[in-house]
Amino acid sequence: HLAKTFTTSPWIKDARALALEIQQSTGQPVSVELQNDEELKLLALRGVMQSDPDKGVPIIEKMLAGGASPRVRERALFVLSQSRAPRAHEVIVNTAKNPANPDLQRTAIRYIGMMGNAADRDALAGIYRGAADSSVKRAVINALFMQQNAKSLVEIARAEKDATLKRDIVQKLSVMHAPEATDYML
Repeated sequence: HLAKTFTTSPWIKDARALALEIQQSTGQPVSVELQNDEELKLLALRGVMQSDPDKGVPIIEKMLAGGASPRVRERALFVLSQSRAPRAHEVIVNTAKNPANPDLQRTAIRYIGMMGNAADRDALAGIYRGAADSSVKRAVINALFMQQNAKSLVEIARAEKDATLKRDIVQKLSVMHAPEATDYML
Protein backbone atom coordinates (compact mmCIF):
# COMPACT_ATOMS: atom_id res chain seq x y z
CA HIS A 1 0.00 0.00 0.00
CA LEU A 2 2.76 2.48 0.91
CA ALA A 3 4.58 1.76 -2.34
CA LYS A 4 1.49 2.82 -4.29
CA THR A 5 0.91 5.91 -2.19
CA PHE A 6 4.53 7.13 -2.12
CA THR A 7 5.79 6.12 -5.57
CA THR A 8 8.50 8.81 -5.62
CA SER A 9 9.90 8.09 -2.16
CA PRO A 10 13.65 7.49 -2.03
CA TRP A 11 12.87 4.52 0.23
CA ILE A 12 10.69 2.70 -2.30
CA LYS A 13 13.55 0.50 -3.51
CA ASP A 14 14.44 -0.51 0.05
CA ALA A 15 10.79 -1.24 0.80
CA ARG A 16 10.52 -3.51 -2.25
CA ALA A 17 13.73 -5.33 -1.29
CA LEU A 18 12.43 -5.83 2.25
CA ALA A 19 9.09 -7.12 0.95
CA LEU A 20 10.96 -9.53 -1.31
CA GLU A 21 13.11 -10.78 1.58
CA ILE A 22 10.04 -11.27 3.77
CA GLN A 23 8.27 -13.14 0.99
CA GLN A 24 11.27 -15.44 0.55
CA SER A 25 11.77 -15.98 4.29
CA THR A 26 8.16 -17.13 4.67
CA GLY A 27 8.70 -19.71 1.95
CA GLN A 28 6.62 -18.00 -0.69
CA PRO A 29 8.05 -18.46 -4.17
CA VAL A 30 9.31 -15.33 -5.89
CA SER A 31 9.56 -15.25 -9.65
CA VAL A 32 12.86 -13.79 -10.77
CA GLU A 33 11.41 -13.03 -14.20
CA LEU A 34 8.75 -10.74 -12.70
CA GLN A 35 11.26 -8.46 -11.02
CA ASN A 36 11.74 -5.27 -13.06
CA ASP A 37 14.53 -3.76 -11.02
CA GLU A 38 17.96 -5.37 -11.52
CA GLU A 39 18.82 -5.18 -7.81
CA LEU A 40 15.54 -6.86 -6.87
CA LYS A 41 16.07 -9.46 -9.54
CA LEU A 42 19.49 -10.31 -8.08
CA LEU A 43 18.04 -10.42 -4.58
CA ALA A 44 15.32 -12.79 -5.76
CA LEU A 45 17.89 -14.85 -7.60
CA ARG A 46 20.00 -15.21 -4.47
CA GLY A 47 16.93 -16.53 -2.66
CA VAL A 48 16.17 -18.98 -5.47
CA MET A 49 19.78 -20.22 -5.44
CA GLN A 50 19.59 -20.83 -1.69
CA SER A 51 16.30 -22.69 -1.85
CA ASP A 52 16.47 -24.42 -5.25
CA PRO A 53 19.84 -24.24 -7.09
CA ASP A 54 18.55 -26.47 -9.89
CA LYS A 55 16.06 -23.74 -10.76
CA GLY A 56 18.41 -20.79 -10.16
CA VAL A 57 21.42 -21.90 -12.21
CA PRO A 58 19.57 -21.93 -15.58
CA ILE A 59 18.22 -18.44 -14.85
CA ILE A 60 21.75 -17.18 -14.19
CA GLU A 61 23.01 -18.88 -17.34
CA LYS A 62 20.42 -16.94 -19.33
CA MET A 63 21.48 -13.71 -17.65
CA LEU A 64 25.13 -14.37 -18.47
CA ALA A 65 24.35 -15.18 -22.10
CA GLY A 66 21.70 -12.52 -22.59
CA GLY A 67 21.56 -8.77 -22.59
CA ALA A 68 21.94 -8.10 -18.87
CA SER A 69 24.19 -5.21 -17.92
CA PRO A 70 27.86 -5.98 -17.11
CA ARG A 71 27.23 -5.17 -13.45
CA VAL A 72 24.32 -7.61 -13.26
CA ARG A 73 26.37 -10.32 -14.97
CA GLU A 74 29.20 -9.88 -12.47
CA ARG A 75 26.77 -9.96 -9.55
CA ALA A 76 25.10 -13.06 -11.01
CA LEU A 77 28.50 -14.76 -11.13
CA PHE A 78 28.97 -13.82 -7.48
CA VAL A 79 25.66 -15.46 -6.61
CA LEU A 80 26.85 -18.60 -8.44
CA SER A 81 30.16 -18.56 -6.58
CA GLN A 82 28.27 -18.73 -3.28
CA SER A 83 26.54 -21.97 -4.29
CA ARG A 84 27.93 -25.43 -3.65
CA ALA A 85 25.86 -26.87 -6.50
CA PRO A 86 28.08 -28.69 -9.03
CA ARG A 87 26.19 -27.12 -11.94
CA ALA A 88 26.85 -23.61 -10.55
CA HIS A 89 30.55 -24.37 -10.43
CA GLU A 90 30.42 -25.72 -13.97
CA VAL A 91 28.85 -22.48 -15.23
CA ILE A 92 31.62 -20.44 -13.57
CA VAL A 93 34.31 -22.60 -15.20
CA ASN A 94 32.60 -22.36 -18.60
CA THR A 95 32.41 -18.58 -18.23
CA ALA A 96 36.11 -18.50 -17.37
CA LYS A 97 36.88 -20.45 -20.54
CA ASN A 98 34.75 -18.19 -22.76
CA PRO A 99 36.81 -15.33 -24.27
CA ALA A 100 33.73 -13.53 -25.69
CA ASN A 101 33.60 -11.14 -22.71
CA PRO A 102 37.09 -10.65 -21.16
CA ASP A 103 35.73 -8.67 -18.19
CA LEU A 104 33.33 -11.44 -17.24
CA GLN A 105 35.99 -14.04 -18.01
CA ARG A 106 38.44 -12.37 -15.58
CA THR A 107 35.75 -12.23 -12.88
CA ALA A 108 35.01 -15.95 -13.30
CA ILE A 109 38.75 -16.72 -13.17
CA ARG A 110 39.04 -14.78 -9.91
CA TYR A 111 36.19 -16.82 -8.38
CA ILE A 112 37.84 -20.05 -9.50
CA GLY A 113 41.01 -18.90 -7.76
CA MET A 114 39.08 -18.37 -4.55
CA MET A 115 37.39 -21.78 -4.77
CA GLY A 116 40.66 -23.59 -5.26
CA ASN A 117 39.76 -27.18 -5.99
CA ALA A 118 42.19 -29.49 -7.77
CA ALA A 119 40.22 -29.84 -11.02
CA ASP A 120 40.17 -26.05 -11.39
CA ARG A 121 43.96 -25.90 -11.43
CA ASP A 122 44.04 -27.80 -14.71
CA ALA A 123 41.24 -25.64 -16.10
CA LEU A 124 43.15 -22.47 -15.20
CA ALA A 125 46.33 -23.70 -16.87
CA GLY A 126 44.32 -24.54 -20.00
CA ILE A 127 42.68 -21.11 -19.99
CA TYR A 128 46.13 -19.52 -19.73
CA ARG A 129 47.49 -21.49 -22.67
CA GLY A 130 44.50 -20.56 -24.84
CA ALA A 131 44.28 -16.89 -23.84
CA ALA A 132 45.35 -14.14 -26.21
CA ASP A 133 44.45 -11.27 -23.86
CA SER A 134 47.28 -10.49 -21.41
CA SER A 135 44.79 -9.27 -18.78
CA VAL A 136 43.14 -12.70 -18.84
CA LYS A 137 46.55 -14.34 -18.49
CA ARG A 138 47.33 -12.05 -15.56
CA ALA A 139 44.00 -13.03 -13.94
CA VAL A 140 44.98 -16.70 -14.26
CA ILE A 141 48.40 -15.97 -12.72
CA ASN A 142 46.69 -14.26 -9.77
CA ALA A 143 44.18 -17.11 -9.38
CA LEU A 144 46.95 -19.71 -9.32
CA PHE A 145 48.85 -17.58 -6.82
CA MET A 146 45.73 -17.37 -4.58
CA GLN A 147 45.58 -21.16 -4.72
CA GLN A 148 49.30 -21.34 -3.90
CA ASN A 149 49.70 -23.53 -6.98
CA ALA A 150 53.45 -23.22 -7.53
CA LYS A 151 53.57 -26.25 -9.83
CA SER A 152 51.24 -24.70 -12.42
CA LEU A 153 52.91 -21.29 -12.11
CA VAL A 154 56.31 -22.86 -12.80
CA GLU A 155 54.93 -24.68 -15.86
CA ILE A 156 53.44 -21.44 -17.17
CA ALA A 157 56.64 -19.49 -16.46
CA ARG A 158 58.74 -21.99 -18.40
CA ALA A 159 56.52 -21.65 -21.47
CA GLU A 160 55.84 -17.88 -21.28
CA LYS A 161 57.56 -15.73 -23.91
CA ASP A 162 56.24 -12.34 -22.74
CA ALA A 163 58.89 -10.87 -20.39
CA THR A 164 56.37 -8.79 -18.41
CA LEU A 165 54.11 -11.76 -17.68
CA LYS A 166 57.09 -13.95 -16.87
CA ARG A 167 58.39 -11.32 -14.42
CA ASP A 168 54.95 -11.24 -12.74
CA ILE A 169 54.99 -15.03 -12.37
CA VAL A 170 58.55 -15.04 -11.01
CA GLN A 171 57.67 -12.31 -8.53
CA LYS A 172 54.78 -14.41 -7.21
CA LEU A 173 56.90 -17.56 -7.10
CA SER A 174 59.57 -15.71 -5.10
CA VAL A 175 57.20 -15.30 -2.13
CA MET A 176 55.84 -18.83 -2.23
CA HIS A 177 57.30 -21.42 0.11
CA ALA A 178 56.80 -24.39 -2.18
CA PRO A 179 59.62 -26.71 -3.29
CA GLU A 180 58.67 -26.23 -6.97
CA ALA A 181 58.97 -22.46 -6.60
CA THR A 182 62.34 -22.71 -4.86
CA ASP A 183 63.69 -25.13 -7.46
CA TYR A 184 62.56 -22.87 -10.28
CA MET A 185 64.05 -19.79 -8.66
CA LEU A 186 67.40 -21.53 -8.23
